[in-house]
Amino acid sequence: MLEPSAFRVDPRRTLPILTNGEAPTATPERRGCIRVALDDVGSGYSSLNLIHELHPDLLKVDMELIRSADEDPYKARLVANLLDVAAALDIDTLAEGIETEGELRWVQENGAKYVQGYLLGRPAAAARSVSPAAPGIAAA
Repeated sequence: MLEPSAFRVDPRRTLPILTNGEAPTATPERRGCIRVALDDVGSGYSSLNLIHELHPDLLKVDMELIRSADEDPYKARLVANLLDVAAALDIDTLAEGIETEGELRWVQENGAKYVQGYLLGRPAAAARSVSPAAPGIAAA
């Protein structure tokens, strides 16, 4: 079983990394205790290599890929393929930055499980922690 102390938070990307330098891969031990989300998929920060290395539970598709995917056939094909790969690998998907009804309809029709964006609601203030933070991690 993975212990919470085995993780550190990288303030640049908040990507959990085991202290021994290994990423938390999809092991039976991990499946019961943590979920891994890969943010900004499609941007320079989140590559296909990270999907392979981390075996994430959730891919958050970058808003720049989502923007106008309903109107741009080239972009639509890229995003549709990414959503297809995620589905084939049993990875949940979240489409970031939904701002139009057309974008919402398109991502729903193409398999995004979750959506977020201004069309659905403005960002809220961050939740405050009511319990002590884990050692080495500051409370919100």
